[in-house]
Amino acid sequence: MGKPLEKPCPNCFVIHCKSWRQYEMYKAILYTAWKANAFDAYLFGSVIPYIRISDFKKVVYEKAHKVYCSYRQFENDFQRYLELEKYETSIAKQLQLIRELKQVYIMRNIK
Repeated sequence: MGKPLEKPCPNCFVIHCKSWRQYEMYKAILYTAWKANAFDAYLFGSVIPYIRISDFKKVVYEKAHKVYCSYRQFENDFQRYLELEKYETSIAKQLQLIRELKQVYIMRNIK
């Protein structure tokens, strides 16, 4: 199962929401379910994995019901998660720049 997307693509499920707030909530629920590998147990197919829509709905319903019970906590935790993900991306970029700089120092003396 692939990462939840902003726009539909071939062979994907589309969720329609009544409001922007509902959209943001389901986007967060789907993203966290995807990161937690909640759909993996329902995947079929040996070459191209896929999930049945009934299984997809089941997982989304379970996760949404769980989130509704403590939505404020979920919202806070998800925001913290997103901040940490941005920080992780920033650190990864810095590490890539350090690797490139090390390569420049090595190559400068060899060529």
